Amino acid sequence: MRSQGILFIVGVLNISLITAQSNKSAKNCCDNDSNLMLMNNTCSPGINGKKLSISLECDEKYILDSMLEEDAYNVTEDGLYVHDLKSTIPLDEFCLVNQQDEEFEDVHEIAIICFPERPVVLSFIIKGILLFISVVFLILTIRIYFRLPELRETQDKATIIMLINLTAFLFFLGVLQLQAYILPSIFEGDLCTFLALLIYFFTMSYFAWLNCVIANVWKAVVLRHLKLREFTWYLFNHIYGWAVPLMLTEIVRMHHYGEPHEESRIISDSCWFDNNREDVNGLKPSWTYVYLPISIMLGFNVFLCIWTSLCLTKIDISPDARKALRYKCILYLKLFLLGGLTWFLEVLSYMFKDHIPTESLWIIVDAFNCLHGVFAFCILIIWRQRIRKELAGKTVCCYKCPTKWADVENDEQICLENEGKGKYDLIIKTLK
Repeated sequence: MRSQGILFIVGVLNISLITAQSNKSAKNCCDNDSNLMLMNNTCSPGINGKKLSISLECDEKYILDSMLEEDAYNVTEDGLYVHDLKSTIPLDEFCLVNQQDEEFEDVHEIAIICFPERPVVLSFIIKGILLFISVVFLILTIRIYFRLPELRETQDKATIIMLINLTAFLFFLGVLQLQAYILPSIFEGDLCTFLALLIYFFTMSYFAWLNCVIANVWKAVVLRHLKLREFTWYLFNHIYGWAVPLMLTEIVRMHHYGEPHEESRIISDSCWFDNNREDVNGLKPSWTYVYLPISIMLGFNVFLCIWTSLCLTKIDISPDARKALRYKCILYLKLFLLGGLTWFLEVLSYMFKDHIPTESLWIIVDAFNCLHGVFAFCILIIWRQRIRKELAGKTVCCYKCPTKWADVENDEQICLENEGKGKYDLIIKTLK
């Protein structure tokens, strides 16, 4: 027994020495380089002796075991790099120690890490509040569009439907951000899954109708001579704008409930896709069902924008008509970039997260996404000449718009005086 104890102590000393050499910057969880008892998680200065408390100061902790592949980590000068999280934990938020069982047969290194409880709660609450602020601005934008009878073209109708889907998406996303910390017991089980499917549907609907908005600009430039009834084209918009999200949502629903075991389902208790799972191709659900379809729809928009721009430089029309079409293209290009740029960044961060500073990138992406509605209001209302001209002198939500807005030059319309009509008309009507 004595020889076994001596061999054990020698083994512990060797492990401790290796740990000390490789992790000079990481602090030990226990005093005097003692080991951590496996069963009761308290420190011991040796095989026998008084047990000491863990020196890491935080309310809640979790353990990463160096013997487990999913817990793999490396200690760097900046902290603890966790392979599964693809992030580095600061030096003051973790400690290292050699863990042993009560039989003194197994000794290996573990990392004890503090849960970042307070920052996470605060960030979720802030994001939830910003999302609801965006919802307010989007509702105001929709209200203005409905109030102006001049905005009844297919282009404007598609824009309104796109904004309604964006409003619903941001609203339910805000509910999801806040419910986990304010009312955590509301969304559980099937209700949690329903909320996830609802958010997913409105997300896909928003991007599908963004396709329709860009397609309307493309039609006004590329297919300006096409003999197609406006109602027929508007019907095509509805077929595409609703069929795509409904089909994608049904695929997600069938895949989720098609799994016989709850732990294998693709939507987790967080009311979103479970990224701890991978399919047979090694892809996570968020990539297969979110990033991939969004990337395809955004890529389609890029294709239409390039086609429209090339065609606009070659078509034989008057300078006024070209100016009006260019203004319309730039207006909706801004709207597309607003909805597309942040999601492109998210896709890039997912695909190349090992080479991109993920933490700082997520802060930028979250800020843009949360304030999406505010930026959309600026693009479609404040910075749009036609809207300001129509709102001149009118009262909107107890605010009387400046009468000087009536003098704003409207580049969306072209002068028809040369045709003897002595008035202005919309470019989209003129080109029919």
